[in-house]
Amino acid sequence: MGVTGAERYAYGEDPSQYGDLYRPQGRARPGTLVVLHGGFWRAAFGADHLAGVSADLSARGWTVWNVEYRRLGNGGGATTTLADVSAAIDHLRGISDVDAGRVVAVGHSAGGHLAVWAAGRRELAAAGLWPAPTVEVHAVVSLAGVLDLAAAVREGIGGGAAVEFLGGIPEERPEPFALADPLARIPLSAVVRCVHARPDDRVPFAQSETYVARARAAGMDAALVEAVGDHFSVADAGSSDWPVVLGALEEMGVPRPVSGDESASGDGVGATVVRRLSRGEADLSERVASLIARAYQGAQEELFTSPVPRTSAEAVARLIRAGEMVVAENGRGIVGVVVTRAVDTRVGYVEMLAVAPEATSRGVARQILDAVEATGAARGLETMELDLLVPETPTPHQSRLRAWYERRGYVPVRERPFEDVEPTAAAFLRHPTRLVRLAKALGRRG
Repeated sequence: MGVTGAERYAYGEDPSQYGDLYRPQGRARPGTLVVLHGGFWRAAFGADHLAGVSADLSARGWTVWNVEYRRLGNGGGATTTLADVSAAIDHLRGISDVDAGRVVAVGHSAGGHLAVWAAGRRELAAAGLWPAPTVEVHAVVSLAGVLDLAAAVREGIGGGAAVEFLGGIPEERPEPFALADPLARIPLSAVVRCVHARPDDRVPFAQSETYVARARAAGMDAALVEAVGDHFSVADAGSSDWPVVLGALEEMGVPRPVSGDESASGDGVGATVVRRLSRGEADLSERVASLIARAYQGAQEELFTSPVPRTSAEAVARLIRAGEMVVAENGRGIVGVVVTRAVDTRVGYVEMLAVAPEATSRGVARQILDAVEATGAARGLETMELDLLVPETPTPHQSRLRAWYERRGYVPVRERPFEDVEPTAAAFLRHPTRLVRLAKALGRRG
């Protein structure tokens, strides 16, 4: 997928109040990425610093809004800079053919601070500190972000940049500090992923570590993704850390494009989006469990003499809270699910891939597995594995399913009697059945 040249839109009258919009050629992913550059809030760095990143993301199918804003030295500071970022994001609502319904903010360094701050505007409005946003930020990827302003002041990060940004130390400037500090807005409703390299000598790794620890303790869906490079490698589309950033985007539910035979046009239900359920969405457990039961009904009847529940709402809720449930959604709601987890640093595992019977002809299963495999590969996994029940007397459903997985590059690596694994359920089998482990090298595309 290619990328068109950036379109520049002003969201204010100041020369620094603009954004460059990158539109992908061909079918775009749902939603929009808002990109916020860093530079310790100073005018020495501008939006051009992330132009390459913006172009790369657009070439991968995203619509990207690369925002410029007033900085220290050209009218910026806590109040004006935050106002610019807020106005720039809300300006998306007025640009034609831009999906402002699902916005993800991606910020580097001080831009990471601005991205997380922007995701908390709803909470700021509830506290009476900021106007309610007209465009919500649903998720954030902070790249080596400055997320603990008090520590940034104490440690003199960026040569005292946080003090300059706030206009003084927090004790002297309590109102700007309360407004600007990301830690003060925890918990957020947004999903947050912090990508940071431990060797970073500009913004300490502890900045992300502290934020994620406090966010998770407060029940947020937040995670720290460790990179291996330096401060700038996480914002360089040509670096070895860039796949880690892409993996963070995929993992937290940034929509993947609909591709090939999975066209979303013409069926009246909209594009299909694959995302990982956040830990706060356990209330969807009954809906997901019902979908799994419907999807597996035919196979269960072929395999067992009596009903053997595939899962339960309680078990699904535990999987959602563990961050292991991925769903596919379109205009009709959830149409497919899968459970996925990392077995170790090299091997991933999937189970309970299920598609609603009314959506089986739309390529949803393939799209879900594509997303899971792509995320695993971006996170450094080498192999994806799954288990399949294979009866000695072939059944239509299991035979089709095995053939489908094998076409996608999965091959048998070991097997054992099902009764050794699930003796209670095995008592209801119609035929002797083995549990076959299938594996796929993630370098192979199915």
